[in-house]
Amino acid sequence: MFKKYNIYILLLTVVSLLAVGLEVLLRAQYGLGKTLLFTDSKEYEYIAAPNQDLVRFGNKVLVNEYGMRSLKIEPSDTTVILLIGDSVINGGVLTDHDSLATTILEKELSQESQREVRVLNISAGSWGPDNCYAYLEKHGVFNADMVVLVASSHDAHDNMEFKNIVGVHASYPTEQPMSAVSEFFSRYVWSRYVKKNRNNAGQGQTMINKEGKSFNTGFGDLKRLTDSLNIPFTIYLHPERKEVKNGAYNQQGNEIVSFAHSNNIQVLEALSFWNEQYYRDQIHPNCQGQRQIADLLKPLILEKLNEY
Repeated sequence: MFKKYNIYILLLTVVSLLAVGLEVLLRAQYGLGKTLLFTDSKEYEYIAAPNQDLVRFGNKVLVNEYGMRSLKIEPSDTTVILLIGDSVINGGVLTDHDSLATTILEKELSQESQREVRVLNISAGSWGPDNCYAYLEKHGVFNADMVVLVASSHDAHDNMEFKNIVGVHASYPTEQPMSAVSEFFSRYVWSRYVKKNRNNAGQGQTMINKEGKSFNTGFGDLKRLTDSLNIPFTIYLHPERKEVKNGAYNQQGNEIVSFAHSNNIQVLEALSFWNEQYYRDQIHPNCQGQRQIADLLKPLILEKLNEY
């Protein structure tokens, strides 16, 4: 009896040590146990919760007091460029702060224009142009000198639906996990494999699929807003991997281009400047892709800054 009791104690000790070891490994190696949190909004659906500073998968993730993926807003910010959009420009936790196109632009524009330039990253996964406009309508444009909308073809009909996703969808948590181990199994095992297979869910791991029919009103709203403020507005049309393979934007992408031309909106069709080495999946840019976005936008922004 005593020997059997000792075996149980030994097994319990081994399991406990393994659990502690796994917890330490997941925290130190992958940054699990402290995740990016989100908050909902009655105006623009959701955004990253303000004032966050964490490391996930080796990448530094900073969120300022306005939910932007940017450094804190300062009173001294006099030259301001807004880059607004979805996960393409946001980068997610798989993109380090220093690798973001906005961070690259902020540093290089400041050097080349010989003045401090802020390039603010106002974005969230699966945002459409209407989300972007609603954010600016609520918070203002932060004394912006230029607004750049980073859009993709699917944004043509990506209308806000205000689905209950914050605190529900695994990629939009509102609370920190109990532990790194619990997060690993609940978020990366259960929700992605077990639950997904059971439900055959249509929503992706990091995106919320929308099925809008009408052309997104945010394009026109952003044009009217920037016109009223007399500041330049540009659309950067980001190509999907399939469009790069086909050598052409799809029907929705062409709708965006047509709308831009009809409404005298400058549009940068990035398709011909992209190749498959810039992607980490079917649409999101890797670090090279973020660098490419910065390289393509920099001369356009410098041209506008030189006019001031």
